[in-house]
Parts: sequence; structure tokens; C-alpha cells
Amino acid sequence: MFSKVCLLFLSASSALGADYFVSPSGSNSAVGSKTAPWRTVQHAANSLKPGDTTFVLSGHYNEKVQIPVGIKIEKSRT
Repeated sequence: MFSKVCLLFLSASSALGADYFVSPSGSNSAVGSKTAPWRTVQHAANSLKPGDTTFVLSGHYNEKVQIPVGIKIEKSRT
């Protein structure tokens, strides 16, 4: 089972949003759910809307990520 890594992305808005997941075994054509996660952190960063959270599951991510304006990175509280 995957465990949550210390990163999550939060938009600047305080509105309640959706939870999305990224996993090295995922696919960017998936829906981003826990059972059908996205493959890349960049795809998640590009897909967020105000209030959304992305959980980056454990694994190796060999990518450079450009964080769009308005996205904040925080450590997971779990």
C-alpha cells in the first residue's frame, strides 16, 4: 500500500475542493483518485482548481515541476 509523502499542494483559495492523488504507477489520463491516480506531479499542479489538494504518494518522481502561480506547497499534516 502506498503511504502519503510529505508534500501536498493547496491552492490559495479557502474554498473546499477535491482531493487528488499522484503515484509513480498512475496515469495522467486517469481521474486522479486514490484508486486511479495521476502519474506526474506536474499534471497534478496543472490540474488544480481553488481549494483542491493533491497527495503525492511515495515513490520516485524523476521530473522537474513548475508550480503555477497561486499554488502553495505545504508538508502533509498526517
